[in-house]
Amino acid sequence: MGERVRILIDEIKTILLNPFKPFGLEEKLEELFNLMREMDPKEIAMCKSDIEDIKKLMERNIDIVADSANNMAEILSKKGFSRRV
Repeated sequence: MGERVRILIDEIKTILLNPFKPFGLEEKLEELFNLMREMDPKEIAMCKSDIEDIKKLMERNIDIVADSANNMAEILSKKGFSRRV
């Protein structure tokens, strides 16, 4: 696996550690996918566990953000705020 791919994977994992501040994630993922298009299938296979880790972190972040939004909506509804705009 190329050095740039390894660096990008590490940077993506670091960004995903904070689900509320995913700044730069889109650009890093785009760069990673562009590099992977040029890689040999054997090299891509070596990245599989890292890609699975990224997928798990993204799923975790979606769950965290969704739970936070639901909790906020519940708190606001108890205080008499309307959800309608």
